[in-house]
Amino acid sequence: MPNNSIRFQKGFSIPEFMQMYETEIQCRERLFHLRWKNGYISSERLA
Repeated sequence: MPNNSIRFQKGFSIPEFMQMYETEIQCRERLFHLRWKNGYISSERLA
């Protein structure tokens, strides 16, 4: 398998990750805030 830069990027160890995101809900909330910093606005609301 060829080297993949994503697979070998530096990041958190499993214990560090589990400490930051103890539950699936915490992980989901973090991803939501990273994606939609100002909250989610639907396209229907913009029209």
